[in-house]
Amino acid sequence: MFSIYDTVRVVKPPLVHDVSLSVHTPCAGDIGVVVMAYDSPKEGYTVESIAKDGRAEWLADFQPEQLERV
Repeated sequence: MFSIYDTVRVVKPPLVHDVSLSVHTPCAGDIGVVVMAYDSPKEGYTVESIAKDGRAEWLADFQPEQLERV
């Protein structure tokens, strides 16, 4: 289980993501931070990746097996 503000690496990209805040689609190997954790209806996490210039690169929802703690 991950906690809010954990740094994680994408192991398997999500099938669907929030394109309204995305510069690109999340890819395996991308690094992000957990910004929301939920357990209903099943365990999942919203992760945000920030570019070096401070802009959001992407915001996406993941299942636990799609992430690993960094």
